[in-house]
Amino acid sequence: MKYYVYEITHKNTQMKYIGKRTPYYDNLQYDLEKYQSSTTDLEFKKEMEEHSERFEFSITAIFNDSYLCAWAEITQHKFYGVGENPDYYNKATQSSIGFDTAGKEPWNKGLKGDELKNYKSKHYKVPDHSAQRGKYNGMYEKKHKQLSLNIMSTNRKGKCIGKNHPNSKIVNEYDIEWNFIKEWESAEEANSFYGFGGNVVNGSCRKGNAVFGISYFRYKD
Repeated sequence: MKYYVYEITHKNTQMKYIGKRTPYYDNLQYDLEKYQSSTTDLEFKKEMEEHSERFEFSITAIFNDSYLCAWAEITQHKFYGVGENPDYYNKATQSSIGFDTAGKEPWNKGLKGDELKNYKSKHYKVPDHSAQRGKYNGMYEKKHKQLSLNIMSTNRKGKCIGKNHPNSKIVNEYDIEWNFIKEWESAEEANSFYGFGGNVVNGSCRKGNAVFGISYFRYKD
């Protein structure tokens, strides 16, 4: 199974939309042009439906793992600030890999009204978590004991993190074509900004791989 990140660009205004998708068709380019996007911008959506020739549909990265594909979308959303950037149609920034609006065949199967309600009642089951909410939750109104807080504080004292670490190095970020993007004071700073887990940036610096097919990172010295 392939997963991809895509970019749609208005040829006249150069406004863009970035998203990810699990393809329904084997031909990914055909799949994207057929799907168009998961946008909630009705004017943008209507113009694509009626005048698709005004737009350029591009696949920017392809993955074999949906997790990596989601991270790639998150990375691009954060870097370009698509939720607030007026040059983008996106009205929100993807921030959780658990949220995936990309999706194969249209979820509603083209159904509307009562037919759609019946379909949803059969195929979309919402689990009941009421017994775990509010006062029924085991951690309701509880806080860490002072002893625990003291232990956590002690464990962090004297720890050198990020640029304050004696072995910290300045990191340069490049796009997939090796164009310079940004200088980071440390790998930890880049990891924190993009929400990467573990030592993703350090790994790219040491191994030479592109992070999620989007950016390369290299130590400055």
